[in-house]
Amino acid sequence: MSNIYQRKTPSYTQPQGGYSQNYGGYSGNSGGGYSNNGDGGYGYESGGYSASASSDYGVSSSTPTPANNLYNSKKKSSGSSSSALIPWMACVAITIILSMTTWNYSSRASALQIELQHLEYEHRVAVEHEDLLAKKSEEYSREKTKLSRRVAELEKTNKDLMGRVQKKDNEKKEMSKHVLTAVDSMKEHTQSREDALFERLELLTERVVRENLRELNERFGKGPHKVEFQVELPEGEGRSPSIGSILLELAPNDLMPHTVHLFLEQVYHKLWDGCHFLINQAHIVQAGPHRYDGTVVSSEQLEHFEEAKLDIVYFQEYSDAFPHEKYTVGISGRPGGPDFYINLVNNTINHGPGGQSHHDLHEEADPCFAKVVDGFSVIDKMRAYPTGSTTIFESPIRIKQARIVTPINLPRIEDA
Repeated sequence: MSNIYQRKTPSYTQPQGGYSQNYGGYSGNSGGGYSNNGDGGYGYESGGYSASASSDYGVSSSTPTPANNLYNSKKKSSGSSSSALIPWMACVAITIILSMTTWNYSSRASALQIELQHLEYEHRVAVEHEDLLAKKSEEYSREKTKLSRRVAELEKTNKDLMGRVQKKDNEKKEMSKHVLTAVDSMKEHTQSREDALFERLELLTERVVRENLRELNERFGKGPHKVEFQVELPEGEGRSPSIGSILLELAPNDLMPHTVHLFLEQVYHKLWDGCHFLINQAHIVQAGPHRYDGTVVSSEQLEHFEEAKLDIVYFQEYSDAFPHEKYTVGISGRPGGPDFYINLVNNTINHGPGGQSHHDLHEEADPCFAKVVDGFSVIDKMRAYPTGSTTIFESPIRIKQARIVTPINLPRIEDA
């Protein structure tokens, strides 16, 4: 570190007859003075007086030189006062030089003392910082040790968890294999059962069709059969209803044997007598086993169908040769029956196979088993009756009776 307090020591020289330090003494150059020869005495170099090593401040007795002669001439001219002034001036010069040197060294010593204090302060600060760093380093080492242990514990825990996860994955894979094997086995078993059930269903359907066809031919004849519905049509308030007739021709026996047989049995047992046409929609008018007085709908007639076991079809029989065209008759519901409806438009798409997608077996169709051959004006009059805010007729349209009009070889059931 540089000393900002350092001052240069002034030097004093006298070119002509001055004083200079030379090996611990003083001398006067080129004009006479005193010199220290290093032997403890003083001498005048250019003809004057000198002190040798063997005498203190003595006068030399050497042979005079031209310089000595000059000095002696000057000495004689200046008198004794000049000789006494020279030693005094030398002493003053020496004192001044020593004072300046002492002051210079004192200033340097003060500056060095201040610098030393600064260095001591910096040393203390450095020591304190070193102690603090040592403490921090020790704390860091302890924390590092703790973290290393924690990391080791976490690694061990993670390794254990990974082992468990791997074990669970292996168990899951094994279980998945077992489950998939079981599912495949169950699928095969279910498929086998389903195939067997469908075979049974097809066999039963074939037997039902065969037996219904046999009974239909034996009980009602070869057909085609016709059924007449007489309905009471409202004529306004205070007026008696008029009677209208709707004539249906049923599908051939061998085309829709099950549905035709069920419907003929219903008509033969007079189950439709007293029921009502209830629903009037844009595409159909529908009759059902209901009684309706214009305000209340009751299903008490349904009990008669159920008691006779003539309420529903056993399967959704359908033939593409007899589709749901305009003025044909179909069975409503899943399973269908006993409600039936008259198509007011071509409903082959809506009521044919796949048309009723809201049912579980949406590929099935409503059975279409008859067509209107007479009474179209009655149907048009029925569809013109208002329904209000619902699809139910505001005025009741009662089925007075339904009868088979083709010859049959069965005992006649008397009219009620």
